Amino acid sequence: MITYEKSNRMTFVAAAVVLGLVVGGGVWWMQGGKPEDLPGGAGAATSGVSAWFKGSSDASAPSTLSPGVDADGRPVDVDAGDWGALNGALAKAQIDPKHGERIVSFLRFQHAFEDWQNIDETKEAARRARVGEGLLAQVPERMKTGEFTPVEANLMGSVLIAGIETDEQLRAKRMEEWQSKISQIAPMPTDEKVLQDQFKKIEYGRRLAAAYDDWQKLEPNDPARSAGKLESAFADVQRAVNSGEL
Repeated sequence: MITYEKSNRMTFVAAAVVLGLVVGGGVWWMQGGKPEDLPGGAGAATSGVSAWFKGSSDASAPSTLSPGVDADGRPVDVDAGDWGALNGALAKAQIDPKHGERIVSFLRFQHAFEDWQNIDETKEAARRARVGEGLLAQVPERMKTGEFTPVEANLMGSVLIAGIETDEQLRAKRMEEWQSKISQIAPMPTDEKVLQDQFKKIEYGRRLAAAYDDWQKLEPNDPARSAGKLESAFADVQRAVNSGEL
C-alpha cells in the first residue's frame, strides 16, 4: 500500500481510495460483498468532496475530466488565483512547471472517483454506471502518464467494473479482459530498481497533489491559505526528494 508514513497525512486519496478501498473493498466486492457491508463503513459516503464535482459529477461527460484550458493555459475548472499560486509555488521550489497540470488532473480524477462512490447504486443506477464507465475509460491513459502504477490501474479498474456491472458472469469476464489489457499496455517491471523508481516518481507527484489539495480546501480567509504556505509545502516535498527520503 502506498502511504505517506513520514508526513502528517496518513494516506492521500489515491492511497486510501485506490489501495485502501480497492485492496480491502475491491476484493470484498469481487467476492460478492456490497460497499455498505465493508468493515467500519468504508464503503459509505465520504465527506469533504471537492466543490469541483460535488452534486454534479458526471465523468462520462468530457467537460468533467477534460474540461479544457483558457487562453492563458489555465484549466477552466481551476480558479485563476489558485492556478497562479500553484504555478508560483512550483517555480519557487524549482519544480518542473508541468506538474501544475498533472496535479490538477490527478485531483480531478480522484475527486470524481469519490463522487462516483457516493452515487446511490439503487436510485441512480444508470448514472452510476455511466459515470463509472467514464472513469474506467480514463484509467489506461492516466497509467501511461504516471498517475497510477499498473498494479493500481488493475485494481482501480476492478473496483469500477464491480460497481458498474451487476451481472456476475459479465463482471468476471470484464475483469479478466481488463487485467489482460493493462498487462499488455504496461507489463510489470521485473527489475526491482525500475519498480522502486516508478513508485517514487508517482509518490512524488502525489505528495505535491496532497499538499495542493490540503491548501485548496482551506477557507479563503485562513492565514494558511497563502501563497507562501503553499510554497513552503512544496519545498518540503522537494527537500524529501533531495535528501533521499523519497
